[in-house]
Amino acid sequence: MLLYKFKILINYCLCLILLASCSYTPMYGEKSNSNSVLNNIYIEGAQNRNDQIIRNELVRYLSDNINNTNNPLELSFQTKVTEKPLLLSTSGEAKRIQIHFTIIYNIYRVNEYKELIYSNEITLFNSYTASDSEYNNARAAIKTYELIAKEASKQMVEQISLNYLSLIE
Repeated sequence: MLLYKFKILINYCLCLILLASCSYTPMYGEKSNSNSVLNNIYIEGAQNRNDQIIRNELVRYLSDNINNTNNPLELSFQTKVTEKPLLLSTSGEAKRIQIHFTIIYNIYRVNEYKELIYSNEITLFNSYTASDSEYNNARAAIKTYELIAKEASKQMVEQISLNYLSLIE
């Protein structure tokens, strides 16, 4: 019985030593290794309004260093937006409008030339209720675009964080 307890104690100590020697680092947050990648990304200027909405949301997630053209990594993206009517009434008017938002983004390593090191695509859907008022429809569309932009930016940053090992030199 004494030998059994001694074996358990030895196993417990070995487990503690192994876990203590593990070099665990968090995947997200300020102390993560992926944060060094996120701090060194330059984001190209926006080409249109949809790109600007996404870029503004990315600024919130990434560092203030995104306008530094000397950063070793460059993020470029294109957005494609389509709207289609849903739930047509008997008169043919749409009661809901669906927004289909696709973002294709690329990350380049910038040296003497641009080298593509990561590419991905995000597709999001959302909808809003159409009303008789054009003002209400415009406000609903803007709010829906903002919601989509927040989610798309969050997904982009998460994917970059998950794949940061392929982005570091």
